[in-house]
Amino acid sequence: RIDADGNRLWSPDGVPVCTASGWQWNPDLTTDGHKGAIITWQDGRADYNIYAQRVDSNGVCRWTPDGVPVCTAAEVQEYPEITTDGKEGAIITWRDRRDNSDIYAQRVDSGGATRWTPNGSPICTDASGQWDPKIVADDSGGAVIVWGDARNWPYPDIYAQRVNSAGQVQW
Repeated sequence: RIDADGNRLWSPDGVPVCTASGWQWNPDLTTDGHKGAIITWQDGRADYNIYAQRVDSNGVCRWTPDGVPVCTAAEVQEYPEITTDGKEGAIITWRDRRDNSDIYAQRVDSGGATRWTPNGSPICTDASGQWDPKIVADDSGGAVIVWGDARNWPYPDIYAQRVNSAGQVQW
């Protein structure tokens, strides 16, 4: 954490969010609503899964050491993106290869519990393949997710979907 004047407020080298074996990469973060953050990343400790951790305003990790699993389904989950849920938790989206190349999302509450379908709610599972999801809060406890989509190949398009606070697609 760095203040407005550029001063480091926690340890000089930062706070470890995850020190599990394997690689951790593609991090993204959002506010927790209390001057802390919720961080998500792609994790290689056992397969390629999505994990998250909450760090409070003092630099203390608040959830399970090394993060909570967001999605541990078979195959590869990658490129997580995160936004606030407006309730001290977060909504995370990612590209998921359990069936093809699809877009999934999961809500994690302020205590680190997943709130939607285990291993995520499907956002788009069109057989053509999707990639590079981005997410923004909708200010109603849900989010809008956009991604690249190959269903009109060789002319890929951008698609969008709104997911409500219960994890149900709306459009």
